[in-house]
Formats: sequence, structure tokens, C-alpha cells
Amino acid sequence: MLLTRHQFTGEIKLRELQKIKELLVKLNLPYFINSRVHSKKGQIKWIQVSANQVIHQFVKQNSKTMSSFEAGLLYGYPPTAVLAFMNLIPRKAGGMYHPADYWFSLVRSKDWNTEERQYYRKIFQNIKRISPKIYTE
Repeated sequence: MLLTRHQFTGEIKLRELQKIKELLVKLNLPYFINSRVHSKKGQIKWIQVSANQVIHQFVKQNSKTMSSFEAGLLYGYPPTAVLAFMNLIPRKAGGMYHPADYWFSLVRSKDWNTEERQYYRKIFQNIKRISPKIYTE
């Protein structure tokens, strides 16, 4: 998603850490180990990757305090979906008809649902064009 310019920051699970670090260096993507404390699972860690150094510094400095709106935009969600997540506009429930509906749009807005679904499907088709293997997975 970062390399397709649909997202500005993202998360990678902490497995095969050395291989992932080597790949991120080759791709010139800044990263750091991020974490948060989950109420039931305790501390959760992941690799936080950003599209460039400026975004990397912003996320590194603000990941614990950034607003849902800031996080939503950095993670590539449409503004209307972010507003629905924040309960500022009505949410749309259900309607998972395509893998993109599940993968990208866990929260959608009621009034902009069609546009959001088209946005997510466009991303899915772009991934399919770039890498049919990733699309299939």
C-alpha cells in the first residue's frame, strides 16, 4: 500500500524481523518498532513503516497521541470513512460482497458508502495489476 501511494504509514508483524529490515532498507522505507499496551493482551509490538522520512518522524513522535483523523488519513482511509469511525457522520453496517469490502473497509459511512467501496475496489484492482500473486493471497 505504501509503494502504490494509497497509504502513508502501515504496520508489519514482527516475524522474520531481519529479512523485513533488509527489504525495507532496500526499498528505502523508514521504519521503527512501535508498540501499545492492549487491555487484555499486554504489550503488542509491530514494525511501523512510513512512506518517507518526514512522515516517519511524525508517526514516531505522535503515534501514542495522534487523533483518529490523523491516523485514518495516514493509513489511507477515505476522509468520510474516518469521520464515520469517529461517529461524526452516520455509519453503514454490513454489506461485505467483495474481498476489498472486508480488507479495507471495516467502517464505512452511510451517505458515502458507494464512493468508499469504489475507492477500495480501485485499490484492489491496482494491487491485482501490480502483483496478481499478492492479489490472490
